[in-house]
Parts: sequence; C-alpha cells; structure tokens
Amino acid sequence: EDAKKGVNYYRLKMFDAANRFEYSPVVKAIVNGNGVFVVEAYPNPVSGTLTVKTTGTQGSNATIQVTDMTGKILRNITMTGSEQPVDMGSLASGVYLIKYTDDAHSETIRITKE
Repeated sequence: EDAKKGVNYYRLKMFDAANRFEYSPVVKAIVNGNGVFVVEAYPNPVSGTLTVKTTGTQGSNATIQVTDMTGKILRNITMTGSEQPVDMGSLASGVYLIKYTDDAHSETIRITKE
C-alpha cells in the first residue's frame, strides 16, 4: 500500500522457523510532497552511544536535542549527514527525549538509558 501524505505508522510482523511471531517497535514516517521522512534512534534501551538516523530528504539546520523528562536540555548537537552518534554514557539511568528538528521536520523519540 502506498504511503499517504502526513503521518504513517509501520511495524513488522516477524516469524521464526517455528512459525512463532513477534512485532517490531512501531516506526513513524512523515510523508510530505518529497516522499517519506523517518527518524530512528537506536539501540533503545541504550547504555553508551545512541545513533540517530534519518531516512529521506533532510531539511536544513538539522539538530538533535537530548532532554530529560522535565524538559531540561542536556545536549545540543548539530546533525551532519544522515547518521549522528550521541554519547549517552555519562547520563544517569532513566528516560530521556531525543528531539530531531530541521526546517521541514520535527520528531521526538523516547529513549531509556540503562
């Protein structure tokens, strides 16, 4: 099925050899006139380095903010290219928000730090 303009949600249903299945995490894809744009952050949960990856046409001035759950900004990173490592190793265990922003897109992903 073709992606519709706006926000689309996807997940994979994966089968093993014994025909058991599990679902992947849900991924959100934003479709504008230029096609699909996806922001991913992995691994989740993370213990050291998180990778933020974009697929599709990135807008100008791409940045990543790491905030705690109160909204306090802990990291401000200029994204160069479609993949950006983010050092999470020095942060305390807990839940953080990774906010990707460029001139055309904004996406927030919840990450658990082990």
